[in-house]
Formats: sequence, structure tokens, C-alpha cells
Amino acid sequence: MVATAAATTPAPRTTTRLQQTGADALYVLLGLVASIVAFTVWVTAVSLSISLIILIIGLPIVLLSFALFRAMCNVERYRVALVFGEPVDSSYRPVPRGSRFGQRLRIVSTDPQTWKDTAYLLVLSIVGLAWGTIWLVLWGYALGSLTLPAWWWALPDDATYLWFHVDTWQEYAVAVAIGSC
Repeated sequence: MVATAAATTPAPRTTTRLQQTGADALYVLLGLVASIVAFTVWVTAVSLSISLIILIIGLPIVLLSFALFRAMCNVERYRVALVFGEPVDSSYRPVPRGSRFGQRLRIVSTDPQTWKDTAYLLVLSIVGLAWGTIWLVLWGYALGSLTLPAWWWALPDDATYLWFHVDTWQEYAVAVAIGSC
């Protein structure tokens, strides 16, 4: 005989779900902004570092690039608190105070956390941009459908909304119903 256990945790309240949905939406929206900044900083920092590494000035730019990546990933660790409730910890190798430039460069460039940050920012710049764009389009589409009563009359006669012409109240009601889903 198979016994099933009843759920002991209560179902989440509507306000809790709404708060979590708002936090998730803010996370994705901020991810879109962060992805644009990450892409710009990543491409600039990597291209400058690689192109100038031949010269002496390229080495401080490598350190500056890693410092920028570390700062941006620290912001991301706090952004993730919107979804998980608390920021994610980091584990960087400590750089001794007063260490020479060569030591700092060696410690930072061989730190696995630094390379994880670099890879994360590259992935964020691609995935964050894609999901943020999808999120904006879907919300814009839903808001456009919900506000259709205010502007459907301004559409030209041959315009289509979704897959049909909006020229009757019944079609308008279908568009609003689709937008509210």
C-alpha cells in the first residue's frame, strides 16, 4: 500500500507571490541594464588588455580590467539577493598590502574567482540581453493589449493587431483577454 503525505507547508499568499514576481521582474530588468554595461566593459577591457599587453602599459590595464570585473560581479552578487534573499559570497585570494606590482598581477591573474568573474560577465552580457529583451517585449505586448481600449480607434483601417483586424468590440475584447494572460 502506498501512503502519500499531505503538504505541511501552506500555499504562498497572493501578496507573497506578487512580491516575488515583482522581485523577479526587477531582477530581469536590472539584468538587461547590467548585460549592456557588462558587454561594454568586457569588450573594452579585454580588447585593450590584449592589444596593449605587448607594451608595458598593457599590464596595469589588465589589473584595472580585473578590478572592474570584480566590482561588477560584486554588484551582481547583491542583485541576486532580489531572487534568493541574500547575496552570494565570493572567495578571492587576498593580495598583501604593500605588495609589488608583479606580485599583485600574478595573484590576481591566477585567482580562479577572477576567471569565473570574467566568464560570468561574458555569459551575462549575452544571456541577460536576450532574456531582458524578451521580458520587455512580452510586458510591452501585454500592456499594449490591456490599454487597447484607449487607442484601438487610432489604428488605420488596414492595421492588424495580433492576427486579426480590431474593428469591432468583440475583437477588442479578445485582444484584452490575450493581453491579460
